Amino acid sequence: MAQADKFPRLFNLVMLLLDTTKPISLDEIARRIGGFPDSQSARHQAFERAKKELRELGIPIATHQIPGEEQYGYQIKKSEMIIPDLRFTEQEASSLAAASALVSFGSGERESALQKLGCVIAGHDAVVANIPSQPALFRLFEAIGLRRMVQFSYRSKVRSIDIYGISFKWGNWYLLGHERESGQLKTFLLNRIESEVTVTQDRSPERPKDFDVSSSLPKNRWEVGQGDLRTAAVLFYSDVAPLAEFEFGKDSIAEFRSDGSIVMSVPVVDSGSFLDWLLSYFDKAKLLGPPSLVEELKQYLNRLVDESFHVAANKALVLFESADWHDFESHVDQSAGDFVPQTGNASKEAEASLRSATAMYSVLVKILPWLAAKKSTTVDEISKTFSVSGPDVVRMLEIAACCGLPPYTPDSLLEIIVEDDGTVNSYLDMAAITAPRTLNTLEAMVLATTASAALKVPGMDRNGELAAALAKLQTSLAKFQIGLSEVDVKIEEPYFLEMLRSAAIEHFAVEMTYFAASSERISKRRVDPYQLFTESGKWYLRGFCHLTDEIRHFSVGRVISCELLNESFELPEAEMQRISRGGIPKAFGGRGDWVVLAIASDNGWMVERLVSSPRLLVTEEHLNLYGFHSSSSAWLSKLLIRLDPSAFVVFPAAFRGLKQESVQRLAASYA
Repeated sequence: MAQADKFPRLFNLVMLLLDTTKPISLDEIARRIGGFPDSQSARHQAFERAKKELRELGIPIATHQIPGEEQYGYQIKKSEMIIPDLRFTEQEASSLAAASALVSFGSGERESALQKLGCVIAGHDAVVANIPSQPALFRLFEAIGLRRMVQFSYRSKVRSIDIYGISFKWGNWYLLGHERESGQLKTFLLNRIESEVTVTQDRSPERPKDFDVSSSLPKNRWEVGQGDLRTAAVLFYSDVAPLAEFEFGKDSIAEFRSDGSIVMSVPVVDSGSFLDWLLSYFDKAKLLGPPSLVEELKQYLNRLVDESFHVAANKALVLFESADWHDFESHVDQSAGDFVPQTGNASKEAEASLRSATAMYSVLVKILPWLAAKKSTTVDEISKTFSVSGPDVVRMLEIAACCGLPPYTPDSLLEIIVEDDGTVNSYLDMAAITAPRTLNTLEAMVLATTASAALKVPGMDRNGELAAALAKLQTSLAKFQIGLSEVDVKIEEPYFLEMLRSAAIEHFAVEMTYFAASSERISKRRVDPYQLFTESGKWYLRGFCHLTDEIRHFSVGRVISCELLNESFELPEAEMQRISRGGIPKAFGGRGDWVVLAIASDNGWMVERLVSSPRLLVTEEHLNLYGFHSSSSAWLSKLLIRLDPSAFVVFPAAFRGLKQESVQRLAASYA
């Protein structure tokens, strides 16, 4: 069936199931809205596909037993989906839009919710917090909203979890809950979930009243887990000792040495996370004990260059050299990394972005409330506001004008008129599109999480319009037994963050002592702060460095000292435009050598966690090829020893032996 035919069926199905006061059978649905196949089996398959598509849009269709031959009836329960009209003031709605410009999180649900409130995100500020989202996260939000148990595979076991809370910390999302199989409270790292998260029909009991998700995770990520607690002794050499002391505090120092190095005591539960952190210091830190941890580190280093690595490296080279690169050498742009395998279908794929009925529906439900409020607009304005092509806008509106409730008499249709000159006039009855106009619980949770995180950004008014909007969201979610106490977002607050925020906003230069990971040196430099932003849970500063005479990115956590200078600077026009357009910088990339790295497809997430905006170039034969910029060989060495053993640099050829060299250099200190 053509997508244009599926679209009104999908739209009318939602309106019918929201309008009905009792569950109705599939035969009744097919009779009333039409568009379903005549065959019973084909009709059932088409309906199941529609249910799946709507569930992915955050619209669950409930199934009930009913009398009669079919036995099952269907209905969309507003009580499970719809948040009552929150009646935000214009200032409160605007504050939510401003918070969404300040905190980038859950873009689809966030933008959908704001557009239903008549708001559009327009640009960002000098301070931007970017909170990564994951597919599993929003299924967990849905489960919290429905008070349902979830199931998923984790470390090769199926887990059945009653959710107690979800926490964002150390740049990662964690799930905390009661595992029914073991009867224990457990913590799960979301990016290690090995399957889709299933929201079951089993109701979850109320969580213990004394459980506090905000204090449930320890200070460091390697203290999370179910293993035994061990205390590691780590030697930090003199050139990084000030940074280690700054990160952990003097209370963790077990020994000061005459050469300026220090030994620190670090509690460890999850050895994998601990070793990953330790290796970020490369050969500037050495693990002294306990012997069991040292042995784990040695075994890990051996695995990095064992036989499986050489097999994977050979496969990677074959894949790289056989890929259909389009004029590869001439397309390696050192400033933008502008090369891709030649497919010839990119433009067609872009044009097909709204060819599915689900995609059309998800966009239209954002447009309709906005259109109802505007009354009159143009195709061009709709296209720019919702990032949809003009022809797609016209096609959707023309189809929507034929949608409504049975029996589809003129008074029950959506009255939308598209004139020949591109003018769009609407006479919409908002009662007929209640579902698109109101927020579902997922959208409300995303907005509330965004607002809550924004209030933690330095300089935010904790008692202003945003706080009032958040209070309304909290009150509404509480009616569904959902509290924001179940979702905790922690954004690190380095010591000099507030001073740098003030400097960026007021345009004053700073002088700071900084540890550069790429050169592994500590230096003093003057910087003009342009913008603060977060990535993977860490704050970064984008600014002009007078020491290197270029724009650089600095990890705020590596600023050892900072002084605000009484010297102002002019923000360059290009930076002003980038910020006003909502441009969020990336912590890494844009400088240095362009690198192509191969890694097992199952472990591609590791590259995406450690590298900013890697480009997936090829995926084939269980291998992924990623392209990204490496700021230095030292930085690339650290990356290679933190990745899966299958990781191998295929381009440039000069770096193909870097991993073995890095492992040998590090292993020598443990010989």
